[in-house]
Amino acid sequence: MVRVLGHPMAIMMWNNTEMYKYIPGFRSLYYRIVTYRDHLFGFFEKQVEEHQANVDLNSEPTDYVDAYLREKAKRDQEIGENGHFYK
Repeated sequence: MVRVLGHPMAIMMWNNTEMYKYIPGFRSLYYRIVTYRDHLFGFFEKQVEEHQANVDLNSEPTDYVDAYLREKAKRDQEIGENGHFYK
C-alpha cells in the first residue's frame, strides 16, 4: 500500500484524483489509490476515535494520536471554533 501511494505517478495524482479515472492508462491506478487512501484514512480515524474515548489532556502524550488530540483541544480552546484543526 505504501509503495503504491508513494509512487511518483500516484503522488502526482493526489491533487486531482477524480480526473484520472476517465483516462484509460490511469484508471487502474486511480482505483488502487482511492481504495488504499480510504483504507489508510479509515485506520487513522479509528485510532483517533479510540484515543478520544480515554484521552487525558492534562498528562503528557504517550503517542502521536494523544499529541494530536491535545493540540486540537488547545487550538479549539484558543480560537473558540471547532473544526479549525482537522476533525
